[in-house]
Amino acid sequence: MKKIVIALVLLPLLSFQNVGKLVKTKFTENISGLIPENFFVMTQGDIIRRIPSSQTPLAAYTDEARLMDFSINVSVSKWKKEDINIAKDFFKASVFNLYDEVNLLKEEMKIINGKAFAVFEFESLLKGDGVSQKNLRKYTYIQYTIQGNNAYVFSFNSPLQLKKKWQLAATEMMDNVKMK
Repeated sequence: MKKIVIALVLLPLLSFQNVGKLVKTKFTENISGLIPENFFVMTQGDIIRRIPSSQTPLAAYTDEARLMDFSINVSVSKWKKEDINIAKDFFKASVFNLYDEVNLLKEEMKIINGKAFAVFEFESLLKGDGVSQKNLRKYTYIQYTIQGNNAYVFSFNSPLQLKKKWQLAATEMMDNVKMK
């Protein structure tokens, strides 16, 4: 019984260690944070295939297997930073519109390094066409903030089957975002 308790305590810690060391990274002149040391800047081809957006992200990173990704997007917004609590509901609606199914694990407002963020953590399903595309199940940790006339979106994605391995790392990455 003692061995089972020890295993249950150590298992989450061991699975977190498997993601590698998180290293401080300067994403832009005004944004920095932590990402796994084995992540690298996505190629333009990776961005086109992996990030569904009409705008090129400010920063986009992936791992060697191209299973996990971290990106930062920005768009012009009429929201003001004081409106973040109201904007949160619109951000949530956009998440639900992107996928066929969403299992929301976390929805909260969070202050990170002095900035208010709308935070969502969820599992999703995007149904394939049954012929050439398979169903795609993902784990996502995404957070939004407003600065100036812009909405910033920080997103971490992994296959759903790797959620347990990456959940703690994703939280640490997002909790260490710094914006000037």
